[in-house]
Amino acid sequence: MPNSSYLCTADRDSLYPSTTVADFAPDTGVVAYDARCVPLLWLTLAAMESVQDLEAERADLIEIAQLRAGRPFPAARMLLGDHEPADDDYWNLSRLLGTGFGAAVPWEPNA
Repeated sequence: MPNSSYLCTADRDSLYPSTTVADFAPDTGVVAYDARCVPLLWLTLAAMESVQDLEAERADLIEIAQLRAGRPFPAARMLLGDHEPADDDYWNLSRLLGTGFGAAVPWEPNA
């Protein structure tokens, strides 16, 4: 699917596990997905080991993830709270984590 990103689990490193890992099952191997963006968290996990220029790399990640500047990172529990978050908070949360989840995630009530 064009312009989509998927966070997957597989037994070996692969850009496209569905085409290179024989027993890859998308219904259990796709953890999260997003459209027209790669969420920052997916990038911050891959890049944490090789930071060279922290400020430049942070700016690049913020641009790639399309974060709305001037707001702190929203808590994952924001969706379970009693107050109504601002639209920018919803936007930034989706840019950090993705817009959909294919497996249980710890902040969901029944995970």
